Amino acid sequence: MARPPAPRLTPRPVAAPARDRAGRDATPADARDTDAYERYDAADDGFDDESDDDDDAGDTQALAIRSPGGSSEYGAPRRWTVLEPAARAREGVLRPQLVRALRAGLESVIISWLLVTVPVIAAYVATVASPTLGEASWLDAARSGSAGWLLGLGQEMPVVAADGTATAVTLAPLALTLLTAGLLAGSVRRARLTHPAAFLVAALAAAAAVGGAYSLAEASVSARAGITTAVVVAMSVTVGAWRSGALPALPEHAVVTALADGARSGLRASLALVALGVATVLLLLLTRASDVLEVQRALGPDALSTVVLVVGQLLALPTFAVWALSWWLGPGFSIGLVDVVPAGVTDGPLPVIPILAAIPESGGGPGAAAVVLPVLVLTLALTGVVRRTAGDLRRLILTLAAATVTTTALLTVLAGLSGGADGATVGPLAAVGTSAPAVALAAGVTTALASVLAWLLVTGARRLDLPARYPVLREVAAAWRRVRARVATSPLGRRLSRG
Repeated sequence: MARPPAPRLTPRPVAAPARDRAGRDATPADARDTDAYERYDAADDGFDDESDDDDDAGDTQALAIRSPGGSSEYGAPRRWTVLEPAARAREGVLRPQLVRALRAGLESVIISWLLVTVPVIAAYVATVASPTLGEASWLDAARSGSAGWLLGLGQEMPVVAADGTATAVTLAPLALTLLTAGLLAGSVRRARLTHPAAFLVAALAAAAAVGGAYSLAEASVSARAGITTAVVVAMSVTVGAWRSGALPALPEHAVVTALADGARSGLRASLALVALGVATVLLLLLTRASDVLEVQRALGPDALSTVVLVVGQLLALPTFAVWALSWWLGPGFSIGLVDVVPAGVTDGPLPVIPILAAIPESGGGPGAAAVVLPVLVLTLALTGVVRRTAGDLRRLILTLAAATVTTTALLTVLAGLSGGADGATVGPLAAVGTSAPAVALAAGVTTALASVLAWLLVTGARRLDLPARYPVLREVAAAWRRVRARVATSPLGRRLSRG
């Protein structure tokens, strides 16, 4: 039997019912229609209310929406169920973030601590039968590992010599500092935090984990160690927030854009100078490898001691790179009674550490001419930003000023982290490291001079049209652009270009 034709009904617009903040129907009962379809809808609304209450704990909520016009085949108003993000209370968003922040702050510091302490305990287990250990236990080994790990945060490490005299090691292994900072920044980035209180909890959790290491090592926090820990934690959490995109976007303003561009250029310039320091250390190790190996053999270490000695020197390589950079800038560095400056190297005793044999012999040096190379490196690093902003004098000044401040600040922080404890009376290891204020002054003057030279170079090349006169310059410029493009497309370049 054929289905009867549907009646022709004129569609009547039906307004969606008003709902309160909980999603319930707020229309007065006497204003509702009482036909069969509306009674069905009222019952359905009650069901939706219960489901919405349950869905508040999730990421979505179900909303029943009535069509503003049109009807079904037999005149029933159409209804759809739409999923949209649920409106969470502020406390509901913050609570899971606090848990993730707590975990991010604790796990990063604990992992960094374990990377140092576990090998120390393993070395104790491997040599537990040695009579030189005396009554030492694995807990003493854990204390020693904790003290070594805290050395990377600026804390002095007490050492008892073979004759029973107590001394302290102040040489800061900057690799441990960078490792702790990198792990903390990565944990904060992966935690996907957005609330300011969550970042504060992550920083406090990391500081609490460091405090636990102090308790295990039975050490008191020195002023320098407290400042170093605060700087490392604050910078790591900030970098993690920036990498995760949680920081608010910069306002679209010419001054802000110029300052941000200058800060990125200053970061690149700082990395270029650090690369200069690393290259200097590697060159010294290659040219004086025989002296380094001679000291290594003179110590006569066994297999386990050799591994410990090599790993310890590798952890100190970034520290030596910062010292080499300080030498190029002018202030130089000191290791006890030995001063290493561009004017020359003074004579004095050095600790029996193989890598320190790479320091040149006492005598004269190049003097002030050493600063020429870092000036050239900074000039090349700032040429690109000067070329982009040379047409706007105000933007050029702001950009170069921001680049100078950023470079000076970063190099000052590195110099402060790589130095030893001031005033330590430990014989040849007293006054280890470089002077952070001297590095700040030298870095500021050098970067400002390089900024002027970069502006003169770009302006002169444009006015004289040197690439057109000398094709080799055009080829060099094209090769330099290709190198910069390759670096910019690398993972590190993409990270530095994020803003």
